[in-house]
Amino acid sequence: MRKPIQATQKFRPLEQLPQMEARVMAQEPTKQIYEFEGFFQVGSEHDGQKEPLSLENTMWCNTILASSGFVFGLVLYTGIDTRS
Repeated sequence: MRKPIQATQKFRPLEQLPQMEARVMAQEPTKQIYEFEGFFQVGSEHDGQKEPLSLENTMWCNTILASSGFVFGLVLYTGIDTRS
């Protein structure tokens, strides 16, 4: 079971989502594929809202979206650090 980032669930209409000021900070790539730590921040670096990220917030290439809807995604670790 994967979990969405709660800060992204509040946008209505969804057209607002791509314009949002946000960033992701994540640990450096490791060989431990079942571990992931980082945070998602909405707003400025100094007074923004932070939400922790874990492996439950990731979707790997074979993940099936079971509910009707869609997903906005962000690709991390490209090149030699790509995990799939």
